[in-house]
Amino acid sequence: MTGPTSLARAVEPAQAPSGGTESRLIRAALRRSRRAGERVANGALEVRRAVALRTQGWWARAALGRVREAWEREHAGESEPLVSVTIATWNRAELLLGTSLPSALSQSHARLEVVVVGDGCTDDTALRMRGIRDPRVRYIDLPRRSAYPAERRLRHMVAGAVPMNVALDEARGAWIAHLDDDDAWTPDHLATMLEFARRRNLEVVWARAVQEIEPGTWAVWGGGTLRDVYAPHSTLVMRSYLRSFRYDPESWRLGLGADWHMLLRMGFAGVRGACLDQVTVHAPLRPGTTRHLWQAEDREP
Repeated sequence: MTGPTSLARAVEPAQAPSGGTESRLIRAALRRSRRAGERVANGALEVRRAVALRTQGWWARAALGRVREAWEREHAGESEPLVSVTIATWNRAELLLGTSLPSALSQSHARLEVVVVGDGCTDDTALRMRGIRDPRVRYIDLPRRSAYPAERRLRHMVAGAVPMNVALDEARGAWIAHLDDDDAWTPDHLATMLEFARRRNLEVVWARAVQEIEPGTWAVWGGGTLRDVYAPHSTLVMRSYLRSFRYDPESWRLGLGADWHMLLRMGFAGVRGACLDQVTVHAPLRPGTTRHLWQAEDREP
């Protein structure tokens, strides 16, 4: 028979967790809630991204056929086409003049111009660029730094988009090739990429890059298609009419870097592109840094 004491115990509420246990339970619940929220947010972002890319691609596809035909009539038979090398830079005079620019000017494909656009540089880039006597080089500096997101990772996605669009407008060549201001091409990069593009009748091509991800550790990357692109920016070579696919400084809102966003739009518009399975770009860590991309120590906080 149940006595008064045991009956009282039976109807007592369950013992509340201790302070430490309660905190752990709350933190765990918050983590689950945050993960669920991130899944919903990521799903919504994927939908927005897909709608935007398909819509922009559809509109671009309508005009692409006409400009493609006009370009092919004018340039398809050229054996030594003029290539416009576009470089965006911001306060990296030493790297620009010591790494990227010399690698562009020493290409085996010598018929080129180099368009360097400063993003409102405040160091001595302009002064040092004025000292270059090579007539193939032009330098333009924007009056002020372009506006980018305050958060470091998001800023990394789109930094340089504005000067890159200026460089596209200034390009005079039948082909446009991009080079980051801290990267270097192999001496035959342009010749190799042009031969690949012409042999396959491609409108945009990219290759593989070897990148230093921490001191002394290198990784080779690059591949994919225009619908699933994995392209090192400094390997891109494209026909000049593709400049209509602008670098969008707002692409971070879709979770995309400006270069990736541009290439995906090309894919949805039906542009013919492919990756060359060959390393043509070297991307070392910048002096004084031990991490790459947006985590590099010399990035703005």
